[in-house]
Amino acid sequence: MKRLVLLGGVLASLFAASPALGADTTIRATEVNAIPGWDQTSVGVQVGDTVTWTFEGMAQAHNVESGGGDWVLNSRVALPAAPVSYKFEKEGTFRFVCEVHPDTMFGDVAVGTAPPPVVVLPLSQQPYLNDDAAVLPLESNVTLDKAKPKLSSVSARRVAKGAARVRFRVSEESDVSVAVKRGGRTVKSGTASGSGRSAWTVRGLRAGRYTIQVRATDIAGNRSSLRTLRLNVR
Repeated sequence: MKRLVLLGGVLASLFAASPALGADTTIRATEVNAIPGWDQTSVGVQVGDTVTWTFEGMAQAHNVESGGGDWVLNSRVALPAAPVSYKFEKEGTFRFVCEVHPDTMFGDVAVGTAPPPVVVLPLSQQPYLNDDAAVLPLESNVTLDKAKPKLSSVSARRVAKGAARVRFRVSEESDVSVAVKRGGRTVKSGTASGSGRSAWTVRGLRAGRYTIQVRATDIAGNRSSLRTLRLNVR
């Protein structure tokens, strides 16, 4: 009887130690030295497992989508982008990319292939950090964003006594700076962030003639052409 009880306890412990089915693997977006990437570019999972891509703390707009093959994944480009999960139901290798940064943000999910084991060297075989001079890898095939954002539909009009509203449309995610000048001196300034149509309202203007300058700067530092408006405030 004691041997049966002992055997039952061993079996129970083995079942308790078994990994749960449908495990979740997380791949996180990174921006090291302003260069976007993923913290893992090659992961191995089993059929029925779920992979989740996350974008916490990003300074640039991202998404994740399938990079070919017979699977479909396409999330919305946003800043910050929402987490995206996908459950893999069949074996194979599936490429994923960021639509905005396909040259640096790409990777593969191998379904049905376990990830390679992590080999940890004994302390006696691990090199000291100062054994060799650090050699930084050179980035290659990196496409730099050199396209300037486009400002359109720029207008300004008086909306109340001493107040004016500046409207504009910007072609991509940008910081749009607005400077209100009188006699060559800036009297009011502000910044609006986003993409598409937006507006900025300035108050406390005295009666007179003003010059309004509008410029957009995207997340890569590219600047649009300066747009200049004239406005009379009564």
